[in-house]
Amino acid sequence: RRDALVASLQRLYDATQHTTLRSAVYNVLADILFIFSAEKVKGTNLEMVGFQAPLAAMQTFWKHCEAELATLGGDDSTSDKGVNALLVLSHAARLVAYNLVP
Repeated sequence: RRDALVASLQRLYDATQHTTLRSAVYNVLADILFIFSAEKVKGTNLEMVGFQAPLAAMQTFWKHCEAELATLGGDDSTSDKGVNALLVLSHAARLVAYNLVP
């Protein structure tokens, strides 16, 4: 079911050009990757629910991160766009901190 959810999130992301919706989709995906990461739960009672994201999903996630982070800087860094870029940065940093990036 989790794989189906991730695949659905990726299809939703690919099907829309709406920036806010794309960001929301990848905020949810980042939480799924972080909470259920196989690497993070390895050796614990939760190991059986561990999840390794498909490479394509991770590549799309990083492209999204790069696009959002490109909006940082300039005069609008305090706007909703800048705030969202900071949220994406936070998600990306958590994934990197736990070695969840393939």
